[in-house]
Amino acid sequence: MTGKRTQQAGGDGKALAAAPTGLTPLLGALRQLIADSRQQALRAVDSLQVQTYWHIGQHIVEYEQGGAQRAAYGQRLLPQLGQALAAEFGRGFDATNLRHMRGSTWPSRFATHCVAN
Repeated sequence: MTGKRTQQAGGDGKALAAAPTGLTPLLGALRQLIADSRQQALRAVDSLQVQTYWHIGQHIVEYEQGGAQRAAYGQRLLPQLGQALAAEFGRGFDATNLRHMRGSTWPSRFATHCVAN
């Protein structure tokens, strides 16, 4: 074993490699750049995921309503969609989650209606 094993634990609990003399400031700047970039990537993915779920909900509402003001009562659309989507994309797209996605479009439609009138 060499003496350059670890220096200290980082914020995520991972050990930091010991820096050769003189590289500490550069290594610190690079660590910060990488950590910041990872955080930005996570926020971008979260934002895109929220947008995707909202659009899924919007598509469902538009399909259910078929151009009408209200959807027909008693359709089993969400369980059928949920079964098909969950089989392909995982349980995050089951009927319960689709119901939440569909419901997330309501405030935006309501706000748009209120602002327009």
